[in-house]
Amino acid sequence: MAQLRFNIRKSNIVTEFHSDKVTIKPVSDEVLLEVVTLKTMLSVDEANEFVNGLIGASATAQGLDPDENDWIRIPMQYLVVELESENGKERCVVHCWVKFQTRKNARYVAFGHISEDGWQIHSVRQQCTVTGRDYSDGQWGSEFYNQAKLDGTVFVFEES
Repeated sequence: MAQLRFNIRKSNIVTEFHSDKVTIKPVSDEVLLEVVTLKTMLSVDEANEFVNGLIGASATAQGLDPDENDWIRIPMQYLVVELESENGKERCVVHCWVKFQTRKNARYVAFGHISEDGWQIHSVRQQCTVTGRDYSDGQWGSEFYNQAKLDGTVFVFEES
């Protein structure tokens, strides 16, 4: 069995992982991933995606459904939610970017913010994982995605 070594900070967050096959460690504002003799630098977003992918793959290999168990935090989710006013006379759509939540919690976060503005949820049209690769330069949504990376959430209301 491979010998494993972890470096732990005082907060008990694992900051490095080492085995005879894989090394993951932070280097400045990037993350170094070394697999045997392969080395690559990952952005923080890529590292989050890698870790979530690794956890998801592990869960799936064990026969668990990460969505059903709702314990995997997704780096960024995009939701499109159809709303109606409290009196039912107006409708609109809101585009939501929610950072680092489980699928279920992303809905709770979005619905909480939406209801504070006096809207009721009519339906969720879409909920998916998004990354920076989903937005080319200047593509609609890229500025909101980037702002959500900083602020945690962004909501864009669109009248229908």
